[in-house]
Amino acid sequence: MYPDHFLDVNILIGARVSLDPQYPKATNYMRRQNIKRCTSSDGFKTAKYHFDFIRSKGRAFLLELSKRNFSDDTYSTIGLIIFNSLDDFKNTRRLSSTEYGRLYSLFAGVMAHLVKDIQKDRHNGVKNFCNNLLSEIERANLSLIRDCNYSVHAPIRLYDRRTKTGERVKYSSKWKELYDIIQDKEDVEIFLDCCHIQRHVIKRGMCFVTTDKKHFSGEEIKLRIEAAVPHINIQPPNYRP
Repeated sequence: MYPDHFLDVNILIGARVSLDPQYPKATNYMRRQNIKRCTSSDGFKTAKYHFDFIRSKGRAFLLELSKRNFSDDTYSTIGLIIFNSLDDFKNTRRLSSTEYGRLYSLFAGVMAHLVKDIQKDRHNGVKNFCNNLLSEIERANLSLIRDCNYSVHAPIRLYDRRTKTGERVKYSSKWKELYDIIQDKEDVEIFLDCCHIQRHVIKRGMCFVTTDKKHFSGEEIKLRIEAAVPHINIQPPNYRP
């Protein structure tokens, strides 16, 4: 299999926060040797924005949630309270659908940890979880900045999809072709970054590593994307060549 790998944003994020459900697969993948890993500056910025967003909006939501009274609620009841509170938070804070989706995805992923802390300590459980999560996010942000840069020696090398004058290369016809398959604008942009790097920097076949089955690695969609871009192989982080 190709030694050059482009990392999707979910790998950049999942490998850094132990509460993330993708953490085991992503960290095991990052330990593997003899792989040249890269991502785009846009992918890096998206991952960093995710951590910054959770540090602010996620903290605000948890602090509001900590004011709720959890008595002898069951797991399912606590879960219902949390997601109802998240809906209230969306409306009062006027979150966009994308921002709400980020928070919903986060809390769906860490629900078991949060409920465990609540059941362990009805009074301080949410606050304890909030402190632990924010500490992890701070560490994740620092490790992301440490690992991703433009140096040839960086663990994850950054590349830009721009001309020498700084203008973004758009690939309009390829964008439309990929959007017809992927149906998500952000994911199309990230994949075009990978295509640009493969074509202009790597100049040979490479892997696009992701945990996103809906938009990339599901069997049918993977075949369609790889047919459109034959020099890029889409793989999950736990694959073995």
